[in-house]
Amino acid sequence: MITPIRLRENEEFMQRLCARQCDAALGSDGKAEFIGGFASPFVMLVIADLLGVPESDHPEFVRAVLRGEAGGVLGGSKEGDALKHSPLEYLYAKFSSYIEDRRREPRGDVLSRLAAGSRT
Repeated sequence: MITPIRLRENEEFMQRLCARQCDAALGSDGKAEFIGGFASPFVMLVIADLLGVPESDHPEFVRAVLRGEAGGVLGGSKEGDALKHSPLEYLYAKFSSYIEDRRREPRGDVLSRLAAGSRT
């Protein structure tokens, strides 16, 4: 579960992420688009990390879910030259693979508890 204790345990990650997102969002002129450049990626990555999404997958999540750049990752397909993408399809496929992975190798995260509870 995502509890106040779990949030406190995740505080260091959130501070590092905040610094990274500020650096990434600020343009060379010192201006930033707050929602798209900082807030949306920050919130999505905090939740992803709390669930147990590996930090190495975080850039892929931003590209696929927030920017719709799913080419080459799960959930994207090309029709002509235009990329057709559904963030929900991407997330379903990605989290299905995480659940399968956690069934084989449980960790101390929310996804492992979901995997253990979803066995039939």
